[in-house]
Amino acid sequence: SAAQSSSAAQSSSAAQSSSVAQSSSVAQSSSVAQSSSMSASSASSSVASSSSSVSSVEVRGVYVAQDTVILRLDLAGSGWTTFYTRTGADGNIHTGGLAIDATAKKLYWIEQPTSGTKKIRRADLSGANVEDVHVFATQANWFKSLCVDPRAGGKIYWWNGSDRKIYACDKDGSNASVLVTASSTYFDIAAVNMTLDLVNDRIVWTNGSLARNKVYYIPLTGGTETAIVTITTTTGWAPGKFAVNPATGKMYWAAYFNDDNDGDFRMADYPSGANMYIIDGNEAGSGRPAEQIACDPVADRIWFIHVTKTGSTLKYANGSDGSGVTATTHTGYWGAIAVYNE
Repeated sequence: SAAQSSSAAQSSSAAQSSSVAQSSSVAQSSSVAQSSSMSASSASSSVASSSSSVSSVEVRGVYVAQDTVILRLDLAGSGWTTFYTRTGADGNIHTGGLAIDATAKKLYWIEQPTSGTKKIRRADLSGANVEDVHVFATQANWFKSLCVDPRAGGKIYWWNGSDRKIYACDKDGSNASVLVTASSTYFDIAAVNMTLDLVNDRIVWTNGSLARNKVYYIPLTGGTETAIVTITTTTGWAPGKFAVNPATGKMYWAAYFNDDNDGDFRMADYPSGANMYIIDGNEAGSGRPAEQIACDPVADRIWFIHVTKTGSTLKYANGSDGSGVTATTHTGYWGAIAVYNE
């Protein structure tokens, strides 16, 4: 799957690059100065947006990334609108993750076409003002687990699956740096799932390994990996997708072996791992119980996409205790999700 890289002003051990956050109303023709000598070309995009302010558009919802499209699904589970459409095929938007800056009311995403420029982009939650933020220096790599700290001075974070590094940059795409280079003990190259714990100023992840089913963290400023807790799974099942809600003291993860085996979606106290509870199960020998996970602390819901061999369904449950699993009418989606509510 995908993950991370870096931009300008980073250590000599990391490939360097930068992009500048650009207004979508300005035609872009100049290249961006990058240490890797790669220019950031103007991105052409088709976007479902208008000149309306964010307040005049219903921006609450579950944002879902598909290959070249981002959709906004309503929180009632009964309708949807197109938020963004990338010009050109093969955007792989679903692979890099979605991240919401609730303070600035912006949605961030990664575009990483097989042929084309891999970069971080963002737009207002209304869909307006699409702009480039950061062009990855190592274009041959894949990036995922995009996260954004919405606080003043907060940064953008991502993971590079090819070199087992977590990166960060400012919200204008500058001052990128490597926060950690981890060994395989802490990073399974295909299955790291990273999230932010802003109560404790941590980057938290699971490594998707059968042998090391642990939750790890580093400070937001970087540092040495530390294991928080071993999370429970059924024997032979690796921890998969992962999310934390430190405000309510809960964490959530999927556990399964592969697409041809059963599994389940679990929660427990964070960070102790106590009081484990199975939220939802999988029919025997089929699918992924929680292919994507996102927290809605306002409604106290945990949203997840349940994928089976016959299809996929967007579901939600009570975030505090895992009860009340509800299947919405939204089906057929499986890409990255993020929730905005207010």
